[in-house]
Amino acid sequence: ACNPCGRQKSVKDANLFTQYNMALYWAFATMTTVGYGDVGPSKEHRAGMVYCIFAQVIGTMIFAYVIGVVVDIITNLDPVGQQQQQERDIVKAFVKEKKLPKPLADSIIHNHHWNQLFGGVFDEPMLLGCLPPHLRNLCYCFAHRETLASAPLLIYLERAYHGALGVVVSKLRAAAFVTDQEVN
Repeated sequence: ACNPCGRQKSVKDANLFTQYNMALYWAFATMTTVGYGDVGPSKEHRAGMVYCIFAQVIGTMIFAYVIGVVVDIITNLDPVGQQQQQERDIVKAFVKEKKLPKPLADSIIHNHHWNQLFGGVFDEPMLLGCLPPHLRNLCYCFAHRETLASAPLLIYLERAYHGALGVVVSKLRAAAFVTDQEVN
C-alpha cells in the first residue's frame, strides 16, 4: 500500500470521489504537519484515508489541549505576583485617566510599589485579627522583623506591655517621604 518507489496511478486518473478524498487527506496532513504524503494510505483504501484524517484531527486536538494546560500552569505559578501586577496596572490606568503631571504620577506609582513591597497583597489585620493574641503577636513580630529591628521603641513597648505590639503594628501603614517633605 505504501510504496513510494513503485509505479503509482496518478490522482488525475482516479474517480472524482477519490480525488476529493485525496485532497482532503493532503490538506489535513499539511495542517497537522504530519507529512505531505510521502508515506500514507493508498488511494484505493478510502477508509484508511478517512481514519488518518480523524487520527490527525484528534492528535492535533490532544496536542492543543496539552499546550493549553501547560500555559495555564505557567501563568498561574505566581498568583500573588499576578495580583500585584493587576494593582499596578490599575494605578497606572488611574494616573493616565486623570492626566496627572509626570512627577506626580511617578510619585504615586513609586509609592504604590513601595506599599506593595512593604505590605504585600494580603489584608494582614483581617487575616491575623482572628488569631488569639499570643499567636497574632508572634506573627507580627516575624512578619515585621526588619521594621522592628530599626525601631527599638516598638520592641521596648512590647516588653513593657505584652500584647501592645499586636495593637500598634496592626495600625501601621506604609508611607514614603522625600527630603524636606512636610508630614501631617
